Amino acid sequence: MPITLKASYFSANSPNYSSFHEYSLIEISDNGQITNIIHQTASEYSERLSAARQHDHLITLAPGHFLLPGFIDLHNHAPQWPQAGIALDRPLADWLNHYTFPLEAR
Repeated sequence: MPITLKASYFSANSPNYSSFHEYSLIEISDNGQITNIIHQTASEYSERLSAARQHDHLITLAPGHFLLPGFIDLHNHAPQWPQAGIALDRPLADWLNHYTFPLEAR
């Protein structure tokens, strides 16, 4: 089911430039791809917002919350496989010292 996020977000169009957009509509397809971004100033904003509400496809981020593009680290070192998914709430240095380094030392 496609969804529409009503959210404020940051965007980085280059390494030296970023922009902030408040309460834009971000339309996302069934396969998770962003299909459209509609800013508040766009003529179709109200119509698309109403349609998303009517079809119960709208998710609204709370005031003060925003989306931020990020980098995803998808690699895993083979010796770390046994600890995959554990202690994810710990700071990186603690995680390395308590889980990774002892495991790799074995």
